[in-house]
Amino acid sequence: MRTTSQAGLTLVLPLVICGLIAGGDATPSGTRQPPAYSESYVQVTPAPYVQITSVTVEPSTIHKTLEPNTATVTVQIMLIGQAPPNSTVKVEALTSSSDPPGNNVRYSKIQTVPLKKGDVTVVKFKAEASPQTVKGKLIVTAAIDDVTDGVNVKDPWSPKDSEAELKTLDP
Repeated sequence: MRTTSQAGLTLVLPLVICGLIAGGDATPSGTRQPPAYSESYVQVTPAPYVQITSVTVEPSTIHKTLEPNTATVTVQIMLIGQAPPNSTVKVEALTSSSDPPGNNVRYSKIQTVPLKKGDVTVVKFKAEASPQTVKGKLIVTAAIDDVTDGVNVKDPWSPKDSEAELKTLDP
């Protein structure tokens, strides 16, 4: 009898060990149940955000007093995600640096525009020569000043996406 029990134990022990390795809890691996519902399994939708994707200036050179003395600054903004109804973004064009220092132009005022999901929102500004305009160049940039609550602002993928160069001539 003793030999039979030892023989039975010798056969059962490897099966239990294999079960622990395969199933982890001595249950056959094919009969495991999925974990109970948990908050950690709920997919979270990220908050919508806006991002400047492009800034261009046309023409790329203006004069202080001769024609052309104005340029159009075109800013493209992308909305990613689902924004609340009637969401808006406030956008501004401005000079971020100039060569020589003090060289500047006037920009049309800040604009508030509606956001469209999955569409590029295009905002146009006028850049006009001013008494501070001299021969040189400006880096024209765009900035998001405000956005509807519930929508985040994300920096451009590259700082170059939110700026363009404008050459200035005197006269």
